Amino acid sequence: MITYNHVKYIARAIDSVLMQQVDFDYELVIGEDFSTDGTRAIVAEYQERYPDKIRAFLRKKNLGAQGNGMQTLAACHGQYMALLEGDDYWTDPFKLHKQVEFLEAHPECSMVFTAAKILRGNELQDSYPPPVIGNIYTLDDILENDFVLTATVMYRNSIKGHLPTWFKQMPVGDWPLHILHAMRGDIGYLPESTAVYRIHRGGVWSALDTVKRFEASIATSRQLIQVLPHSCRKALEQGICREEKQLVSNFLVWGLDPAVGRRYMFKLLLKGKWPFESFNHALRALVWFVCPPLGRRLQKRRAMQRVGDKKDFTTDLR
Repeated sequence: MITYNHVKYIARAIDSVLMQQVDFDYELVIGEDFSTDGTRAIVAEYQERYPDKIRAFLRKKNLGAQGNGMQTLAACHGQYMALLEGDDYWTDPFKLHKQVEFLEAHPECSMVFTAAKILRGNELQDSYPPPVIGNIYTLDDILENDFVLTATVMYRNSIKGHLPTWFKQMPVGDWPLHILHAMRGDIGYLPESTAVYRIHRGGVWSALDTVKRFEASIATSRQLIQVLPHSCRKALEQGICREEKQLVSNFLVWGLDPAVGRRYMFKLLLKGKWPFESFNHALRALVWFVCPPLGRRLQKRRAMQRVGDKKDFTTDLR
């Protein structure tokens, strides 16, 4: 578990780990990254109360999410390793038991994840499953699209903190970590929800606006192309193309920010890729080019139609 300035959330996160009902030994390793809001005191108190369960590393200076994460991973020595950040929490007391049981039964899998609930403000939203439901996924699947929520994953601890030198330079850390484990085996999926992912302004990822989240993901893909084996390139490039099309679709076709949409449309055209997901989308984009006032009217009508729709593009998590 890594945490920084999670004073409102950290106790619930720790309690959700301590409530796990298992028939094996486990420990909670916490990397507390020199918080300034009281998180540090809460972590220290829990370590004092549960010295046989909690090993806490109270950093002497702020290392940042990547640095803190890498050092915390290196301190994990068990056969299996599950991740949880200090602002999320587990909801299923048998989460660890179920995932260990799955990995014991599926030696071909190097990791397993589950569905989760999304907490936006005070609203608990529907479960978040992967985009294509299946029981087993492959390296190519996770290269093209990071569909694994960090709070739900368990790995075989085969890397044991020995991360490549390029890892610290990645714009995001969890997706490359999923990929490194998926290079050692398949990815299992359990459809029940076992965790809550919290979206709030203080979150490292959720605090970013939608464009920055997509651009960080695209930048990560491009960096991964440079450092991973050539066999990974095709799936990563397909993922970049898919995300650029989503930016065109949501920012130009639907008018959220036509300038952003146009920029990515031209990028795709220069690469010889059709930038629209359908002929209908191409027509809508043309409307924004030729008659912006009409585009705004269509946008307003669509917004009214989508009131209450929890699948809005702005709930994208990556």
